Amino acid sequence: GDLPDPLPAKASVEYIGGGVYEVHVQPLTIGTFGLQLWLGGEIAAGGRQLALYISCPGGQVELLDGTCGCDAGHEALQPSQYAEPLSKRLPAGGHGKCRLCHPGKYKAVRGNSLCSPCGA
Repeated sequence: GDLPDPLPAKASVEYIGGGVYEVHVQPLTIGTFGLQLWLGGEIAAGGRQLALYISCPGGQVELLDGTCGCDAGHEALQPSQYAEPLSKRLPAGGHGKCRLCHPGKYKAVRGNSLCSPCGA
């Protein structure tokens, strides 16, 4: 079958020892991608490509640019409003957390902007 597209991501590879590598991948967009590790000019893992499906974390939706953000009627929380440390968030885009607009405010489109006062 067709192989997925290369993964647009930031990645780092660390050799642990005994032929074991640890790969850290931070995807820049969502979708289905292929992951290959090349060592000495050859594809590791027996030449196989791993398929990765990257989706938005709970409470977020896909935005037009392939990243994740808040749905209409929801605003992005600012990092100072998070209850958990930055290392536990999984943002593909935006801030990573959304909340409903407060009463008297609205947001008509998807994105990571804040809600606006009604009538504005």
